Amino acid sequence: MGTPERAFSLYKRPRKSGKPTYYCRFRRADGTWGPGKSTGQTSVGAAEAWALEKIATGAVAACSTDCPTLAQWAAGFWEAGGRYDRARRARGYVLSPTYLSVCGMWTARYLISAFGRRKLSELSTELLEEHFLKMYEAGKLAARTVNHVMTTLRAMLREAHRLGKIPANPMLRVSKFKERPRVRGVLSLPELTALLGPGALERVWKGTRQPYLMALLAASTGARHGELVSLRRARRFHRHRPILRPHFEEL
Repeated sequence: MGTPERAFSLYKRPRKSGKPTYYCRFRRADGTWGPGKSTGQTSVGAAEAWALEKIATGAVAACSTDCPTLAQWAAGFWEAGGRYDRARRARGYVLSPTYLSVCGMWTARYLISAFGRRKLSELSTELLEEHFLKMYEAGKLAARTVNHVMTTLRAMLREAHRLGKIPANPMLRVSKFKERPRVRGVLSLPELTALLGPGALERVWKGTRQPYLMALLAASTGARHGELVSLRRARRFHRHRPILRPHFEEL
């Protein structure tokens, strides 16, 4: 009934009355077969549907013989020009180098360390939900960061499902957490002095002049980040004394 590559195998058991019932065995991560379970179905089609539903809902962890570990699947996954990047571009989705780099960083820092040795088929919805809930409740990472890590894994498992490596994407049922945005306000004069006043260049900004200058311009003019990064050096300088000259003397 089942081929060696499949994650489950079906066989019939006769009954004293009525049609034989199909039983199902699921393949473990180590390649061995688990004990048989009754599907309650008398046709092979219905029995296969029962088995696929059990796998898709995370009720059982089943594995095909060629299922990779998360570390194996992640190797080169987020590389610019890699298979995933090319496949998405071919379908009209452009993945920026920054996006690919950040997803690769989330994968290496938070996913490989937690699930790298597990086969993709072992990543059940229950396991992932518990892991990310603990990560969220620990409070060491912002909720937005946890959601980004979850989105990264969801994309990786969606591709694995599309290519037939796993029967379903267990991350589909793991929803995002409520984010806890920080309360924004206006800097007080003491805060502004500590951040941009005398000695702040070395004390706060560690001598890095560019971010200090951008912060000083933003605080003095109200310019946005995009406006600041688009500024260019003028070819000619006015001879007047700039209004911000006292602050620039530290530069």
